[in-house]
Amino acid sequence: MREAVTIAILAGGKSRRYGGVDKQEIDFKGESLGRRAARNALAAGCSVLIVGTNRRPYEGLPVRFTRDAFTGRGPLSGLHAALGASTTPWVCLTACDMPFFSQAWLDELLARAEQGEALAVAARRGGFIEPFQALYARELEERVFSMLKDHRDAPRKLSLARLIAEIPCHEVPESVAAAYSPDGRIFRSANSPEELNYLQALE
Repeated sequence: MREAVTIAILAGGKSRRYGGVDKQEIDFKGESLGRRAARNALAAGCSVLIVGTNRRPYEGLPVRFTRDAFTGRGPLSGLHAALGASTTPWVCLTACDMPFFSQAWLDELLARAEQGEALAVAARRGGFIEPFQALYARELEERVFSMLKDHRDAPRKLSLARLIAEIPCHEVPESVAAAYSPDGRIFRSANSPEELNYLQALE
């Protein structure tokens, strides 16, 4: 099943909470956050795509690169770039500051993707849908492009959550997601120094 998915790692954020330091290069247990995320994805045996322009953290790794066509539009723009650069039916969306990854969770998502006509497969946690560590159908590219184009002057209206709300999404119950990650670590990102310290402390 894994040949049906490209793992896309969003790596184009501004890292404001790190004082402008590119967070994909910040150390996490002896290697950069970005490199760890890429190695985790490669271990799943999938094609891996980095959505960003900084190639330094990934030197020597068999990954591909692409960049946003719509700059400054957040993760939705990154998803659009990933969908456009992928040749597989599904894209699994993660980020360079998400240091934990579960191959078993990926397999759960793929198994559910085969069950129906959903265009996304994602976990429901705490009353919300997790937009990362989730699957998006390749055929969503045009729809996402239209969202980005139509709201060129209103970027705040753009989000992965809005996309998910507008399309058929297979929601994985929170109890199922918890079986793969009891402490929720696979869904957490080191988007601040405080969160980085928390994740660093996990075994």
